[in-house]
Amino acid sequence: MSFERTYPVIMAGGGGTRLWPLSRADRPKQSLPLLEGRTLFQLAVRRLLPAFSLDRIRVVTVQPLVQQLVEQVPELSEQNFLIEPSPRGTASVIGLAATVLRRKDPQAIMACLTADHLIGRPDRFLQLLAAAETLVGELVPAVKGLRDALNKKAKKFDKIVKIGRTHLMD
Repeated sequence: MSFERTYPVIMAGGGGTRLWPLSRADRPKQSLPLLEGRTLFQLAVRRLLPAFSLDRIRVVTVQPLVQQLVEQVPELSEQNFLIEPSPRGTASVIGLAATVLRRKDPQAIMACLTADHLIGRPDRFLQLLAAAETLVGELVPAVKGLRDALNKKAKKFDKIVKIGRTHLMD
């Protein structure tokens, strides 16, 4: 299984409220050793390693959690982390990661993943990610072609409207 264009992005922020009282703002659920002494964040990274090199994995989080997450997976460099300037929810996290990846690699495919899910069949999960990469690779050229065709139609429509306005004003 070879991922040539995909960058896994692990969303690892969180306010520590959903698993209260175990989790807190300074120790959200992905940082708790819940499964055989491992945290959900550790499991999220480990399930990617058979298919992705560490330099392709990105983690989006808030500054106060970076050191804690680096300690959980010391192989990850702080350069793997994208710091959310101010928590604004999932859409802003995805937007930040997409912007950074687009600058790094305009052909990048982003797989948005969470740090706090348990996935029982990591091998099957990676197979599904590979299928998704293939599908995106096939769809992107089609979508670009559709966009170009729609742009041409829109330009023709604009010309028709301008001609119509001209004749209506005379």
